[in-house]
Amino acid sequence: MNVNIDLADRRLFKQMLPSYLDGEATESETAFVSRKIEQCKFCRGIYENEKSIHEHIKRSLAQDRVSLPPPFFIELRQTIFSQAPVAAV
Repeated sequence: MNVNIDLADRRLFKQMLPSYLDGEATESETAFVSRKIEQCKFCRGIYENEKSIHEHIKRSLAQDRVSLPPPFFIELRQTIFSQAPVAAV
């Protein structure tokens, strides 16, 4: 596979993942993210990490009975990803 296409797909995957985890992705976004999780070991790892963070935050918020709007999660993920390097496989 072309490395440039793969990196572009990974960037797109990372952009769509927050909406996917929040259940707000479109049908085509859901299909793309699901396919990448299934076919790409790197993307599957990112998904597992993000899912874990997402679940931890939701549990923490539920215990404190605090509700934050979905944009909070999107901005948090963007901040985390902007500081993390993209690994090459």
